[in-house]
Amino acid sequence: MSVTEAVARIELAEEFEFDPSALSVIESASISSETEFKQVCLALFRNYWGLPKIQKQEKWADFVLTAIEKRADRNEFFARLMECIKQEWRQIDIRLKPKFVNLVIKLIEIQIKHTDAQIDKFITKGPDAEFDWPIMKAVIRSKESLSTAETEYLLDYLTKNANTYFMNFFIKHVLPILKRDGVTKEIADRAYTEGSSKTTSAKMKELFYSIHACAP
Repeated sequence: MSVTEAVARIELAEEFEFDPSALSVIESASISSETEFKQVCLALFRNYWGLPKIQKQEKWADFVLTAIEKRADRNEFFARLMECIKQEWRQIDIRLKPKFVNLVIKLIEIQIKHTDAQIDKFITKGPDAEFDWPIMKAVIRSKESLSTAETEYLLDYLTKNANTYFMNFFIKHVLPILKRDGVTKEIADRAYTEGSSKTTSAKMKELFYSIHACAP
């Protein structure tokens, strides 16, 4: 089925209803370009937007993500759908954001299932904490431990995004791992240096010194 036909079917789905007959087209749609992915993902985004009840939203997410999972290009499709949600995030009414957070959580979990969940791919600054936090949490939770390279990346990201919601995320989800597994002397020394800077806030100083204390 062509993308034009698939998008038309999705757009003609029964309003405010979970319509599996319309959504089933994504399993067989022939998508061959970035533009076509954007068209299909935007149609899916708008279709999900119109669902008023959580039961319908849950059915939608399970059905659509399962259909995408059956495709050979599933990893690209998942990434494109996540990017679509990210780009449209600012336009979502605050009252509707919780249901999109639920979709983002399901989407990142299935992405992790099929990819390596690279830290530098998923730990990046997005629209806001509501969007970013569940993604980062799922990625960190998927790791049995953090490699030295991953820890260095997270420390670098923390330094560049000091005094933001990422600081609170780091304290809650990353620091416990570092306390359990320890850090290298190089990472500890760098954290101490950052904490000793005159421009570092009191809260960040405390965090950097906590990282330094993780060294054996």
